[in-house]
Amino acid sequence: MKRQLIDLITKTYLKSKSKLREHELGVTNRNNNYLDHYRVNVYHIEHVVSCLSDNDKFIIDNEVLKGKRGNWYFEYMSTPTYYRHRNRAYENFLKNIE
Repeated sequence: MKRQLIDLITKTYLKSKSKLREHELGVTNRNNNYLDHYRVNVYHIEHVVSCLSDNDKFIIDNEVLKGKRGNWYFEYMSTPTYYRHRNRAYENFLKNIE
């Protein structure tokens, strides 16, 4: 359940960032209501991440803000350590995102 919520938040964040970037580059011309919605999504998610502890921030930054999947953590920590940190990071992030 937590993983599904994280995946949904990641998708929303990356889509919002992409839409804002397209507008900045002049690729698309979006209605200001859409742009404001995208800005709020990005700001809120980034703000919550910035308030997390360093360990939680490391996991959420890589998985939500950068959209990394798979074994990206191998060069930083062991698999059991990653899962232990990830569970706590997910809990803290989801608690604060509401």
